[in-house]
Amino acid sequence: AKSNSQMMTMVVVVAIIMALGGVIGGMLVMFAAIAQRIKDIGVMRVVGYKRWQILVSFMLESLAIALLGGLLGVFLILAVDSLMS
Repeated sequence: AKSNSQMMTMVVVVAIIMALGGVIGGMLVMFAAIAQRIKDIGVMRVVGYKRWQILVSFMLESLAIALLGGLLGVFLILAVDSLMS
């Protein structure tokens, strides 16, 4: 029972470290994506877009990309499933 407890503690510690690494990695990717779009945001501001309009455009773009990715994943799984059965 003691070795099981020690093993579980090690698993939890490794899981926490991996989760933190994933969160930090995600934050870095998002920061890089935003940093590359600074010029786009500046042009939109100069043309006359308000902050909320820029936010909505980025949110809609993210939603469209997520929807397309999700649909592509579903269709790929359906294709693989039909090939396997």
